[in-house]
Amino acid sequence: ILDALQPWIYQQLKENDKDYSVIKYIVTLLCSLMVILGIFIILFDEIFLKIALDEKYYHGIKYAPLLVLNSVILAMGSMTVYVIYYFDKKVKFVSISTITGAIINIVLGYYLIKNYEIIGAIAGLVLANLAITIIKSAISSKIIKLSYNMYDLYAIITAVAIVSYLTPEFKII
Repeated sequence: ILDALQPWIYQQLKENDKDYSVIKYIVTLLCSLMVILGIFIILFDEIFLKIALDEKYYHGIKYAPLLVLNSVILAMGSMTVYVIYYFDKKVKFVSISTITGAIINIVLGYYLIKNYEIIGAIAGLVLANLAITIIKSAISSKIIKLSYNMYDLYAIITAVAIVSYLTPEFKII
């Protein structure tokens, strides 16, 4: 999806003189689809993973909802990044967001892993990638002068992942 989206976004930025509402619409639509796909995977992750994994790794399946959350958050951030890449003077913000996320991950990882072990590592990773995604989305929104307004999508996928992790019986199967 991301590779297919890049040329289209560049074409829209080139042809639509400062009316980027179609970019906002498509990016928001694709992010919504990512969230729906993430929810589907979370609800059926145990089935998928038991097919793909050896039985000795089944104990780790309980972390799958939080790892899917992380992947969806990363994908949402990636949806907005091509707008930033189009403008040479704005590319530095991608590096800034990545460095910020890395620092958050290192700091949170240091404290959370000591106290919460693997779940602390996952929490640090998710929070770092959420920060990266929010920064990328904010910069991209400023460039097109339209807000993507995806906080509800972040909230939905986060709530589903956390509820699914804390209450495995929430899952369909």
